[in-house]
Amino acid sequence: MFDDLVPLAKGGFIVYHGAVKKVEEYFTGLGISVLERVNPPDHYIDVMEGIVTPSASSGVNYKELPLRWMLHDGVSKQGLREAKIQAAEYLILLLAGACLGSITKPSDQTFGDAGYAHSTIAVCE
Repeated sequence: MFDDLVPLAKGGFIVYHGAVKKVEEYFTGLGISVLERVNPPDHYIDVMEGIVTPSASSGVNYKELPLRWMLHDGVSKQGLREAKIQAAEYLILLLAGACLGSITKPSDQTFGDAGYAHSTIAVCE
């Protein structure tokens, strides 16, 4: 028997990570319950693949399951907000660099594409 379970959704995102004994409790808390005479692991796999749709009252879509796990597992909404802001800032820098790189002379080595690539690396660190 297994002690822990880590089912993955499409793309390799974690849907649940924890004790096998608590997996049914977790999914039931999301509104995904297993019908009688249905194998729970098969049912959860079908839900994660989008083959079986949870009840409409649960309000859960199979695409949301990784996000639901992240929120359950301690990733706060504030952390997600900060990540969105960082992504937006990175895109702005990327667009600015592309625009500035397109208006510079190709012979200028300290400005434009080559110079921006170094600043991008600095932003990512």
